[in-house]
Amino acid sequence: MIATLGAIAIWFTGALASFVARRQPARAALLGAAAAVAGGLLGGAAALRAIASRGASEVFSAGWSVPYGALTLRLDALAAAFLLPLCLIGALCAVYGVGYLRAHEDGPSPGASFTAYNLLLASMAVVTLAANLVLLLMAWEVMTLASFALVVSDQESRAARGAGFLYLVFSHIAAGALLLLFILLAPGGGSWDMARVPAHAAAPFAWLFVLVLIGFGTKAAIVPFHVWLPDAHAAAPAHVSALMSGVMITIGFYGMARFLPFLGPPNPFAAFVLVGLGAVGALGGALLALVQRDAKRVLAYSTVDNAGLVTLAMGVGVMGQATGAPRIAMLGWTAALVHVWTHALAKPLLFGGIGAIAHALASRDLERWGGVLRRWPVLGTLTLIGGLSIAAIPGFAGVAGEWLIFRALFEAALSLSGPARVTALLGIVAVAMTAAFSVACYVRLIGIGLLGVPRGEVRESSRVAPGPAVIAPLAVIAMLCVTAGWFPQAIAGMLARPVASLVPRGDATLVTAMLQPLGVLGMALTGAFALLAALRAALVRKSAVREAVTWDCGYARPGPRMQYTAASLAEPVSSLFAPMLRTRIEALGLTGLWPSSARWRSRTLDQTVTGVYRPAFGGFSSLLLRLRDLQQPRVTTYLRYVVLALLVVLALLFLPIVVRP
Repeated sequence: MIATLGAIAIWFTGALASFVARRQPARAALLGAAAAVAGGLLGGAAALRAIASRGASEVFSAGWSVPYGALTLRLDALAAAFLLPLCLIGALCAVYGVGYLRAHEDGPSPGASFTAYNLLLASMAVVTLAANLVLLLMAWEVMTLASFALVVSDQESRAARGAGFLYLVFSHIAAGALLLLFILLAPGGGSWDMARVPAHAAAPFAWLFVLVLIGFGTKAAIVPFHVWLPDAHAAAPAHVSALMSGVMITIGFYGMARFLPFLGPPNPFAAFVLVGLGAVGALGGALLALVQRDAKRVLAYSTVDNAGLVTLAMGVGVMGQATGAPRIAMLGWTAALVHVWTHALAKPLLFGGIGAIAHALASRDLERWGGVLRRWPVLGTLTLIGGLSIAAIPGFAGVAGEWLIFRALFEAALSLSGPARVTALLGIVAVAMTAAFSVACYVRLIGIGLLGVPRGEVRESSRVAPGPAVIAPLAVIAMLCVTAGWFPQAIAGMLARPVASLVPRGDATLVTAMLQPLGVLGMALTGAFALLAALRAALVRKSAVREAVTWDCGYARPGPRMQYTAASLAEPVSSLFAPMLRTRIEALGLTGLWPSSARWRSRTLDQTVTGVYRPAFGGFSSLLLRLRDLQQPRVTTYLRYVVLALLVVLALLFLPIVVRP
């Protein structure tokens, strides 16, 4: 526990040092990144030890004068499973952030950025370790405010301010739900220690489950509480988007895994809701990612997609527990935690690569990208590895989690009956369609962005490759993605103890046996691809190379605009699901005898925003405006209120009112 406390202390010290040195950007960035790396190494070592150890959890407790609060931290296997990616990705993204902020001289202040960054790391660590409900709630609020500061760090951007406001609104709705949840769960005595939470809460299960879903599900970007994420991830700097997408949303899943057992015995109702919301989130996120033009919004909606997969896997785990099927429960919960880890690797790699490319090209619009892989082969290859990982291609990180989700769903469909079997069958269809859409999404992102030739004007300065501070952390994450794809059974083995804390009767050897052939397949496919690439390179060196344009469709001078666009590549899928996506198309066709130009633009909005939240908040705002009209600055208006209040008081005093005991 000393190492974990040391990591938190280092992060707080790094935040203070960055703030003090904020007028010296280079020194502030160096101090902040060094603290993030040192704390990450120390905390990561403690988390690894806690995962591998079979002993009891480590506890630290100290006096605290806050009512009902106690400075109590507990490091057990489940907390360590979420603390480890926090430390690893937090350290690597901090190194990336030094190079990224240096390249953005007119962007956020490194001092302010690393102050909030280290506070975010420390607060997330405290959330995972907190053994007291008041301490958890306070750390949760610090985490919200620190991430809000990072989202709005570009104060000149109106979009960033709007994204930060939306994030803050939903975060505080979630905090209110957590406060009510903790009040209902807390014991009647003077301490709110989580160890003393009653095994069976007095409140109805459905109410408590809804509060868990709103409170933790909002941070985890579970549909329909995900609407803050696309704007926030698109507005934040690349290293912040990577940390929020890869790590911060997992804190929401940690809260769900930690608090669902406090609600009482596993309930089929909770399982069906989680599987349903997960399926909708996975399908909707993948579809919306497929039709976005903004490269960072593609990745943001992909995060919604993967959050849906984790939610669905959790639902299958709860279903197995509720139906007395430990094998299904083991598969479901292992799939959820494995996917949390692999997504925590792949998504920061993508946000880092795409962020560097977007800065170099001075645009996040996919329609203006192209030829990146030839211009910057190292950066392009690292981004490609991230895309292959998140698309669950064998040999890379993401395949293990999705494979286990399929196995859990098939197991449930074959061994359960009634509504549980129907739910599992629908889940299989949803995950299969999500996998197809995800592959199409990253074929579009990689094909349009990295291949071909530039579709827009490219600045001369963009021909300078990103520096080592940007490339080095991405290379480390890429190697981890490949390692996880080759040895998925090792990932599942490391997570055996955290899963055992959720499913005591599960058999961990079952999962590792299932994943071993997947690792062999991944190594074989990766080796075959490397061999073919080496043979091609050898043949090219030995033979004369003649360059010519590809088939030009009869045009004498083909240009960059004759390539596929991002919208045209996604059109077969987007047109098929047009009733769901409701894409808005603005077209100005050819006019006149000698037309010189035509314009076409499409925009796909999130229907959860346009169809649910915007009308709801609009109606609520109108109601508040009507209530505001009641408070008019006129003496006669206030006299009416006084007379009305007096009449009510007289009626209560003198009218015969029968009060029955």
